Amino acid sequence: VFDSDNTLLHHEVFSRVRDNQENEIRATLFIPMANKCGLMPQIERQVLEKVLFELMPTSDLIYSINLTLDSLTSRAFTRWIRTTLLEHRPLAERLVFEVSEEVFSKREHDEQIRKTLVMLSGMGAKLSVDHVGKQVVGTHYIQSFEFDFVKLDRSIVRQVHQRPENQLYIRSLIGGIFRTKAQVMAEGIELLEEWQTLKILGVSAGQGQFLGDVSVV
Repeated sequence: VFDSDNTLLHHEVFSRVRDNQENEIRATLFIPMANKCGLMPQIERQVLEKVLFELMPTSDLIYSINLTLDSLTSRAFTRWIRTTLLEHRPLAERLVFEVSEEVFSKREHDEQIRKTLVMLSGMGAKLSVDHVGKQVVGTHYIQSFEFDFVKLDRSIVRQVHQRPENQLYIRSLIGGIFRTKAQVMAEGIELLEEWQTLKILGVSAGQGQFLGDVSVV
């Protein structure tokens, strides 16, 4: 993820698994099944352990990690992450936890989600919401949960220089969260024209093929 001056802000971590033949399986294939089986808290714990204990000791980079609804509402997962971050408090400040906007359409989990996010923020980690604009949710939750970053979904970003309706949405979003600390970012940037338009609209940072992808194993 790069800011508007093309300065690196942080790396987003994507999970992969390997099958019995050592072939790499993308998250879009295994995560739906993992969700159905209730395995996401275990998978996201392994991802976080790898970042904390293998990647972070060898660099001073900041890493963004995605958390699902199952992890945010799992008592076992939240107890583990609280204990782990208490033991490694300096590392918590180099973490950004991302949550999908879809999570906030399920209002019955609001209180559990709030407790987890407040705890993570209290440890020093930053909070991000992604896939913003993919569905109509509103901006009230952004103010309520005090996010540091708001990430536009790639469906809003794609060909944004040719889509006035998407430009209007971005302006409205930025205006709606003007009094919050949240910075608006964009994902899936593939063209120079998209990046130029987003910066003109007031988007602070972005990620995507145009800005370059860096793989860290």
